[in-house]
Amino acid sequence: MCDMRILIFIILSQLWMASITAVTVFTETFDTNTPPSGWYIAGSVGTGHTDPGTPKTNADFFKTENGYNYLRLTENALWNRAWAYYTAQPFRMMGTWSLDIEIRVGKTHDGTDTNIGADGITFVFADAATVQTGGVFDPAKVEGGYGQFQGAPRGGKPSVPVNNALGYHPGFRGYAFEFDHYDNGEPSTEYVHWVELDNWDHSGLGISLASDTEFYYNEGWVRARLEASGGILTLRYHWNGTAFENSHVMNTNSPLNPEASPLYDYWAYLGIASATGGQTAFHEIRYIKLEATAATLPVSMSSFNGEPVLGNQIRLQWITQTETNVLGYKIMRSRTPELSSAQELETFIQATNSSQTQVYSFVDSDALEPGIYYYWLQNLDLDGQNGIYGPVRVELLGSNPNPTPPVTLSTGINRIYPNPFNPDTTISYELESPQYTELRIFNTRGQLVRNLYSGNQNRGTHKVFWDGRDDQGRASASGSYIIVLKAGAQTFTGRMTLSK
Repeated sequence: MCDMRILIFIILSQLWMASITAVTVFTETFDTNTPPSGWYIAGSVGTGHTDPGTPKTNADFFKTENGYNYLRLTENALWNRAWAYYTAQPFRMMGTWSLDIEIRVGKTHDGTDTNIGADGITFVFADAATVQTGGVFDPAKVEGGYGQFQGAPRGGKPSVPVNNALGYHPGFRGYAFEFDHYDNGEPSTEYVHWVELDNWDHSGLGISLASDTEFYYNEGWVRARLEASGGILTLRYHWNGTAFENSHVMNTNSPLNPEASPLYDYWAYLGIASATGGQTAFHEIRYIKLEATAATLPVSMSSFNGEPVLGNQIRLQWITQTETNVLGYKIMRSRTPELSSAQELETFIQATNSSQTQVYSFVDSDALEPGIYYYWLQNLDLDGQNGIYGPVRVELLGSNPNPTPPVTLSTGINRIYPNPFNPDTTISYELESPQYTELRIFNTRGQLVRNLYSGNQNRGTHKVFWDGRDDQGRASASGSYIIVLKAGAQTFTGRMTLSK
């Protein structure tokens, strides 16, 4: 018995050690002329506070110099902005992770300062639940680079500096680590900050680097490393060719600014945002590597939606592609779209922990009054962590004396079935009013694969068939694809997998 207990302990210890081994989430050198697999990259030139400017092209982004490739985010010109997100895999923010980068901030290509170069590069850790639609990364929720006001790669409240400033997305949550470049005199200065993004509260954590000679090492490039464990963040910098000579530790659990919130545990998408405003500067990146000990979401969600049913009730449905170590699901409800006002319903839906597609359904049978309701779905995991999806908006019209109640529609992608699929699938979506609609399929590089529909459509439920071929009639390769529905001014996305 004793030997058996020792054996069990050894096995469990090995499993535990394996579960915390760091894995590489991604490594990217931007050795390409189109967005790499898993990346969403966009930007614009000629922008202002509220002017979206002209979209950047791939030729603007992807550059080659002295035998290496890099991603150029902004030009040495006024009013540039760009944002790039790795969308293939979130990671756990409160876990142990590291980020290695090589960036060029506010420098010309011979390593000298640009003329009054300013602004900089921000590494964004976006709360996955606030930038997803139906459990899938939604590019519309990061459009504008989040809160880049007049070029500054930072967030802000809606009225700071002006109302309707581009990049501000209500409900967006997360944190950012920014490299701000100033060349308003000698010596030039780099300010490194940790910032809360939902209302742009500066944490008070950071460091001022008074001289470029301590920060740059090769043709203006910065090599730096961020290491994090449980909210303790260490910046390593001043690369001498073989090692980092300096470091600075920040406890993000205890911000110095009392108005800033401590770091909380969430699943994060990593983004890169950069801009130039009233100043001019090149901001570029040629290497980035993310490693994490919790690099896999326990739930791969493909949709989460709701609809009213008879008896003043609301039915919720969600579809998962895979589940790993999930206990089950809880439901939260509110009359406003703010998660902080939501109440947890007295229900628990056990998970199947299947690698196949699973469809779940729940009916809110409380005595609900007519009106608009918002729902969130929370998954509870075996390790004590959880993720939140939503909100889903449902309008309840109340009792109807007619035997057939009116159909309530909510614009958006309703279902992709089957998913995964081979060789074809059907995309179902709803329009709550007649409007011009576009339905397109992109690969994970951001390249257009198929234009399924473009034109005016009536209110109602629509279904479009995709045979797995591109616009030239060629069979598409196995892998993930993004379906993008544009209905009027709204954009919705979904993810599907072609598995041959």
